[in-house]
Amino acid sequence: MALLGNLTGSSQFFNDPDFYNKIATQSLRFDDGSSAYLYRTPSSASNRRTFTFSAWIKRGVLDANNVGGSNDTPIISAGVSGGDVTVLRTLSQLTAGANILQLYTSVGATDYSEETNASIRDTSAWYHIVMAVDTTQSTAGNRIKFYINGVLQTAVAQYYAQVPEDYDTFFNNNNVHWIGRNVNSTGRYFDGYMAEVNFVDGTQVAASSFGETKNGVWIPKKYTGSYGTEGYRLEFKNTSVGSGSASTIGADTSGNDNHFTSSGIAASDCNMPDCPENNFATLNPLDNDSMTLSEGNLSAISPANAHNATGTTLGVTGGKWYWEIRSGGTGSNYFFGMGKTTFQFISQYTNDAHNFGDLWCVATDGQKANGSGESSYGSALSSGDILQLAFDLDNGKFYAGKNGTYYASGDPAAGSNAAFTNVPTDEHMMPFYGNSTAGLAHIFNFGQDSSFAGAETAQGNKDSNGIGDFYYAPPFGFLALCSANLEEPTISPHSSTQASDHFDILTWTATASGHTIHDRADGAGVGLSFKPDLIWVKKRASSGDNHVLVDSSRGSTKELFANTTDDEETNSNGVSSFDAPSSSGATDGGFTLVGSGSGSGTWNGNSGHTHVAWNWKANGGTKTTNDASATGVGTIDSEYQVNTDAGFSIVQYEATGSAGTIAHGLSQAPNLMIVKSRDQTGTGWMVYYGDNTDYVTLNGSGATIDGQSTWNDTTPTSSVFSVGVNGGDSNNSSGGSMIGYIFHDVEGYSKFGSYTGNAANDGPFIYCGFSPALVIIKSLVHSESWHMWDNQRWTRGGNPNQNALSPNTNGTEVGASTPYNIDFLANGFKLREDHDISNGSGDGHIYMAFSSAPFKYANAV
Repeated sequence: MALLGNLTGSSQFFNDPDFYNKIATQSLRFDDGSSAYLYRTPSSASNRRTFTFSAWIKRGVLDANNVGGSNDTPIISAGVSGGDVTVLRTLSQLTAGANILQLYTSVGATDYSEETNASIRDTSAWYHIVMAVDTTQSTAGNRIKFYINGVLQTAVAQYYAQVPEDYDTFFNNNNVHWIGRNVNSTGRYFDGYMAEVNFVDGTQVAASSFGETKNGVWIPKKYTGSYGTEGYRLEFKNTSVGSGSASTIGADTSGNDNHFTSSGIAASDCNMPDCPENNFATLNPLDNDSMTLSEGNLSAISPANAHNATGTTLGVTGGKWYWEIRSGGTGSNYFFGMGKTTFQFISQYTNDAHNFGDLWCVATDGQKANGSGESSYGSALSSGDILQLAFDLDNGKFYAGKNGTYYASGDPAAGSNAAFTNVPTDEHMMPFYGNSTAGLAHIFNFGQDSSFAGAETAQGNKDSNGIGDFYYAPPFGFLALCSANLEEPTISPHSSTQASDHFDILTWTATASGHTIHDRADGAGVGLSFKPDLIWVKKRASSGDNHVLVDSSRGSTKELFANTTDDEETNSNGVSSFDAPSSSGATDGGFTLVGSGSGSGTWNGNSGHTHVAWNWKANGGTKTTNDASATGVGTIDSEYQVNTDAGFSIVQYEATGSAGTIAHGLSQAPNLMIVKSRDQTGTGWMVYYGDNTDYVTLNGSGATIDGQSTWNDTTPTSSVFSVGVNGGDSNNSSGGSMIGYIFHDVEGYSKFGSYTGNAANDGPFIYCGFSPALVIIKSLVHSESWHMWDNQRWTRGGNPNQNALSPNTNGTEVGASTPYNIDFLANGFKLREDHDISNGSGDGHIYMAFSSAPFKYANAV
């Protein structure tokens, strides 16, 4: 992890000075348990029919856990306390959708509403929410407009009556306005963070006035229009609380001086560095086993008599990281540390046998990684003690200290006297906390609050990049866990190459005539920013049409079918060319279809049917020939084209029937390989998923198959992969002409792994380090189909993602009526159904995922 320099002052976290606009640089924390909110009563009424509300929010708890107890979370409301009201809220009651966005308004016994169908239940990052109102519009659908992360929501509905024309809301009336509390149901509060709140009086304003898309990421920009009489801008830069003024937290900086008064908000909640332009780690409600989280998900309390645990929202694969924990007291069992997606973690465990407890590293085989014995380390934690944790993942070292002194003379900056010297570093490591002592609250500081929610006097120490707010000075070289400190991925919105330059999705509606597929069906004129080398296509609406794969190594007319064991077919009525963008920086790349005719149905037949194509870039069709005997790389000749940035290669070889090795052209060992014979009917698609003795078939629904000869019981290397005698099922049957699609993990872009299901609608959370564009899942235990979800086929425009296709069948796209729900998140995905296809109890599942944006820049989904 390269340091970014010692930055100071208000620019403390802008390690990417040219990416963000430095508009939303701090936030206000709302804790529902503290009854926190802002309020103001205008002196006179203004325009009650036309106005716009814009805010960036990072959710703390979801509706079902709100202290109000009625499954709704207010964002802003206005009206008569306990009476008539207009409120913008998230809602999980009355409607089928959970955590949807709703405008609700009530006068007397008459209720009106407008709500999105999308669920906004990602707690890992920031949403931008805009509600633009103009009830004078004669077209009902134009009266209430919702934007989420700059996207106008078109999937909307009304649970109550639709808001009528010329309706007077209670916004801009001379009644109380509350931010973070419901005027009508006064016991309900918002929980989480808000930043850059704007209210425009008298104008229905689009989201583009408050934000802009930069390399695929929606970022804040300053509103420059008129605010009207009752409009305001809340930047939350001050730390004083109480009566509204230019010097308190509710200061209006629009020039109107429409200041808000705070209630239930402490100075420690103000001017928080967690913001849309620098997202800090918190404890993760979506990866939480019964812990009660509060204070912006920085405080955790466990129920009694259970080993409960919670992960965090941010993972790292290297670097040096520091954070602090304020102890709630000595408990019988609690543990802190840094965990992996495989649940390896550094553990501190307090019991009666030792002062501070047994400190060890738990390896995947259950053995203590720092020796065979348990030993006391440090001294007991009392209430109010501050634990210091420093992880050096570059060198595999871990340090712990208390109240300013590291145990055992540890010196993290010098790299000496580490508690452990073999911390695992080969996967995403994430802070981890567990406790089985009821009522024992520990408060975390990942660099956003050295007061520990007001329990201590803030000290304001920054990390080596000039970022954060720590009680004790972090060791030199150790950083706060926040997005600004994450290493810049090679594939990134702030890099010369982005995720959409290597993988992207096209959808279109068939015309039954020849045309180019260079434009998504949204009509935005956006196609691919690259020439595709692998196209995987499926007709969404009609069964009987195969999943078809064509690639530029074999040629555009050569088709293989993911759902069959058929050999390769030549189709002159499918793709005629792989097309590059028209110019540098253009997004009109794609492919050209021949048109109607025999064999064109999958691509363009049945006019009006919808299609999807998943597209990968390799090397533009330019292949490298590897003569194994001449190069000494591998033992079987191969031909490949490689995209080293994206960790993807297309490999061709002739099977020998004898064990051997094959050059793949990548720079590191593959995590996933999909291999198929082109000319041997009845041979399946062999999928390597990280186990060199097993495989699954892409064309089949069966469980994992024990086939040691398939990969020759040999793990792939950075230069070759292995095949055995006759290749198990079909990846090395003598005389076969083979094609392989080979992938490895790329930080922020692709991830291939496994997880264990829990058979609950609150399913496992899978950290990827990016917001997915495509996820494909297969059970290793059950005879269940593969399923794939992407971010272009959402009919609801938000979570849950229900539109799944099965690569091993020719069936149609399934939707809301089937139990295949999955949430796409800013940092990964979460299973939302109890079903064996993706979440069988105790079952192993594998997944492959490709990114839309790395977590460093991703917005909440």
